Amino acid sequence: MPQNFKRGKRYPLVIDIHGGGRSATLQLRFGGGLLSTTPLEWQVWTAKNYAVFVPEFRSSGSFGSLAITRDLLKNHDLLFGDLRDINSGVDYLIAQGIVDERRLAIIGHSAGARRANLLTTISHQYQAIVSHEGWADDYIPATNKPHFTMFYPEMGGSPWEVPENYLKDSALMYAHDATTPTLFLMGNPRLGGVDPYSTVSSLYNLLRKQVVTEYIYYPDEGHAFTKFENKKDSFERAIQWIDRALKK
Repeated sequence: MPQNFKRGKRYPLVIDIHGGGRSATLQLRFGGGLLSTTPLEWQVWTAKNYAVFVPEFRSSGSFGSLAITRDLLKNHDLLFGDLRDINSGVDYLIAQGIVDERRLAIIGHSAGARRANLLTTISHQYQAIVSHEGWADDYIPATNKPHFTMFYPEMGGSPWEVPENYLKDSALMYAHDATTPTLFLMGNPRLGGVDPYSTVSSLYNLLRKQVVTEYIYYPDEGHAFTKFENKKDSFERAIQWIDRALKK
């Protein structure tokens, strides 16, 4: 809750979508989406009078294995189920009178940024998104990574056999409908950055034709930023991005 929380007053909300992918939990991934090593960044947001929501979602496994296998085997999908879980939590906070539905921002790191990137293109509910070291598409990696074959059964086949199962989760496919200002913070794939096939760069180039967006590249960082100056720079950029959109 915001530092000076008062019941009956609605507050701007920062939603921090955790990374880690399948089987990750809040207990295993107890760090904010930008600095990624400490939850203290959540305290920074509350000190700035934001409410903070750190949602759990079905692909983490916290809701049981059936929630995962149902979406995978029946629908060949996990992302949209996760987005429904995240959005339902936001809707609950709005219904409870805690947050202002016109001032909502998302932060995502890694797998959390993958979900944030999809929300950028399919949702008009949010006023700002900060995507830190995610990717935007699974079709391109699936056609380039030899080890991706292990995921073919849950996807219903290879990208050549069922391209629709891979493309339906691709943020690139929905970029034409995007309206949310989005800040991308990306590391160097040669140092462990998560997007060697430049899917986020492709998304950025599609978005900037119609949406306020920035792409910041840190050539001396990998997946989780480690240098103090880069952590400081990326966090300050995120604060400015969200403040500009929500503190009106």
